[in-house]
Amino acid sequence: APARAFSQAEPDPPLACEERVPLDEVSWAPSFAWSPDGRTIAFSRDLNPHSRGPSIRLRPDPAQVRVRLLDPATGRTQDLAAGQWPSWSASGRYLAFTDPQVGGGPQAATDVSLYDLREGRIAATVRPEPYAADTRWSGDAFVYWSGRQIRRWQDGTDLLVARRDEQPTGFVSVSGDGERVLIIDPDDRPVRPPLDIQLGETATGALELLVGARA
Repeated sequence: APARAFSQAEPDPPLACEERVPLDEVSWAPSFAWSPDGRTIAFSRDLNPHSRGPSIRLRPDPAQVRVRLLDPATGRTQDLAAGQWPSWSASGRYLAFTDPQVGGGPQAATDVSLYDLREGRIAATVRPEPYAADTRWSGDAFVYWSGRQIRRWQDGTDLLVARRDEQPTGFVSVSGDGERVLIIDPDDRPVRPPLDIQLGETATGALELLVGARA
């Protein structure tokens, strides 16, 4: 049989840098995020002048670790509050960021501040649990796990979505759109598989056991 001919599409042109803009403010920022409209960069950095460089201070002053906004077009910055690891809500009205803790890193922080850029203030502070539980924006609603509860903060109200019989002891991950949650619990019972894996909906709290002794 004759060899089958395959048509080759033209490859996309490679990315090229059209303009270089010096952004000294974010040169040593450990975390930053573009706003949904692509006009503003939220970033965090240690404002202590001795921290500027490739080394990371193991014991930063929490008051000096700040979340700031940068307009790349003008280079102007705006200081918001103490915090790190900022993330935007879908509309760009809110920013979530963790409170800085000695030791640094997202897993070392507990409280999460929700900053209302329209009002220019912290609208709420929530505490995800267990340790390093995942959080996510779903539109302008902030979805997080707290103890045995799935909670949803929106428009100034912190709502209980659902309650689980037991607090997760393993890994909690919220989907990128904030609509689903994956819970992986270690299973110490003498059966296989060694994990309980549940998939749930953050809007209703409904959970389905995908893998585990009772699946």
